[in-house]
Amino acid sequence: KRVNNVTTEEKAILMKEIPKYIKENCYYANGSIKSNDLWLVGWVAAEFHDRKNALRVLINNEYGLLGNLLNKLAMFPDSSVTRFMEQLDLDVILKAIKADGVRVIHRNELHTDPYAMGLLVKHDVKYAEQINSQLLNDKAFLLSVVESYPEILQRVFGRTLEDKELVLSLVKKNYACLKFLPNKYLSDYGMCMEAAKQEGFSIMYFDISLRDKDELVLAAVSSRGSALSLATPQQKKNQAIVYAAVKKCGLALEYADDIWKSDFEMVATAVSNRGMALRYAATELQDCEEIVRLAVENDGYAIRFASERLRDCYDLAVLAITTYTDAYNYLSIRLKSNSEIIKLYSLKKEEENKWLPSKVR
Repeated sequence: KRVNNVTTEEKAILMKEIPKYIKENCYYANGSIKSNDLWLVGWVAAEFHDRKNALRVLINNEYGLLGNLLNKLAMFPDSSVTRFMEQLDLDVILKAIKADGVRVIHRNELHTDPYAMGLLVKHDVKYAEQINSQLLNDKAFLLSVVESYPEILQRVFGRTLEDKELVLSLVKKNYACLKFLPNKYLSDYGMCMEAAKQEGFSIMYFDISLRDKDELVLAAVSSRGSALSLATPQQKKNQAIVYAAVKKCGLALEYADDIWKSDFEMVATAVSNRGMALRYAATELQDCEEIVRLAVENDGYAIRFASERLRDCYDLAVLAITTYTDAYNYLSIRLKSNSEIIKLYSLKKEEENKWLPSKVR
């Protein structure tokens, strides 16, 4: 009864005794909670300010049906009980669903609560089916769920999506929102620039009138180099765009115009980022020792795409095996028979089998 004077020691004792008291005194035989003991439920959560422990005490021990407990709490808007309801977390809601099915969401009107539904949708998008239509006009709720479920915008109608500031905020949260927005936004330069900065592949959703805007494509490839694959033929010749792409991801060299695959500086940038980009370099650069050295320093596997002459180079072979043990398989027949190379390969293989995880490509 001294709720304002509970000491830490008394609280610890109460936390041990409350489960026993609740089990013996707060539930009927059928598992329903006695309404005259709701004060205890609210008091534990509201006065202890200890949500995690209070919820474990009151719910996780499964004294009765959780769905019934939530229903009772919703029916009695006592101030402390209300504070308890506002403190519900995902574990509690999921436990209720497990105990009583998804109908518990509607019975307790959680489907109209932005906090509860936000937690559920971010946990599993299947719960989006339970969202009440009135939440679709709740801007804060939309912003909370589009990162994990941009498809919700398909259900939003009316003036909500006329709010350009809101739409821009949604796109900042998740570029995939573009896919579900009215067409007018797909030709909005500012909107598309924001999406391009976030995810390069967003340009696939842009209106055709914006596809040839170099600034947008430059922003896109700076975000994801491989977005160069979606650029126009003219943009694939643009030095600034191609350089930004291969600097972000060397493998974007595959999509560059051939003039850049023969350019020393461009290829050097690409293979320094991803050694495997050597695969897309012009034949003459695959026979350039400086380029191949940069590539195998990054990834020994790149030796596979070096010229026959350089796959017979001892120094490059040592470097390649050092960064990728199985590069040995792509060396010349002469080097595969070299005792020093075999010794290095065996040593690296032994180390790899003992300590090193498989290299994921």
